[in-house]
Amino acid sequence: MRKDMMKVVAEPARNGSSYRIAKGEKVRLQREGIDSVQREGMGRRWEFDDRSANRDHIQALRRFLRKQVGRPWDKVYSNICHHAPANSFLGHHLRELISYEVNQDVTVRGEELWGRRGWRVYPGDLYVCPETNILKVYDDGKVRKRYRWRPRNEFEMLAIDESHKYVKLDDLWYLVTLSAVPGPEVGERPFDVVLKAPVFAEHFQGDKARPHNNRFVRVWGGCLYASSKSQVGSRDMRRIEAALAEGAKVFALSSRLAASEKRFVRPRSTGRR
Repeated sequence: MRKDMMKVVAEPARNGSSYRIAKGEKVRLQREGIDSVQREGMGRRWEFDDRSANRDHIQALRRFLRKQVGRPWDKVYSNICHHAPANSFLGHHLRELISYEVNQDVTVRGEELWGRRGWRVYPGDLYVCPETNILKVYDDGKVRKRYRWRPRNEFEMLAIDESHKYVKLDDLWYLVTLSAVPGPEVGERPFDVVLKAPVFAEHFQGDKARPHNNRFVRVWGGCLYASSKSQVGSRDMRRIEAALAEGAKVFALSSRLAASEKRFVRPRSTGRR
């Protein structure tokens, strides 16, 4: 370990310039004497900026410990103690940080490992093997599921085409018609019937057109707004639920727009019986 590791990891506080006494406070104490200090209130008479408190740069320590994997822990820890004496504040603080990063005195409970602080050892954590006393990285042989953030829409919907979508509102499905947002030359502001908000063309200019700043772009996927909606019937609801069960994002079956003309057409009778 490098000689100045404890100074790199545990940066000392710099409170000289941020700890400022209120103007006239020293003069008041000198004028009133020591008795005024004994009658001082519980509240602070000046604010203290604690942004310059101790800073811990854990990544430098973690990189050092990762490079020591496979070595006996006694040799690694003796090297740390040689450059970080326990009788100094930074040395004691560095050893305390190491106790949090490395699980020591590990016990086996079934198929799990537990440290001496009562913490469970998770895959990827450093621990000292109780049998060989070697620093290792715990790997239980299971592939950890990686959770990645994905943008999630406010409503459950199923797309038909670029201008029509099935949207679920209050446990009911609606056929929503999307229209392009008109320019600023239009005097009358359109109203989104789903989001219940007026649409302004200024909302789609510059940084406001980004999904994280614009709710219309985030929900409808572009410079669009819901101009109309109509509730679908039970037959369409069954078809939508079946498409969602298959994991479809686009309604590939014949939509309501195409089937509405043929649904209520009765077969022509020939007049013969």
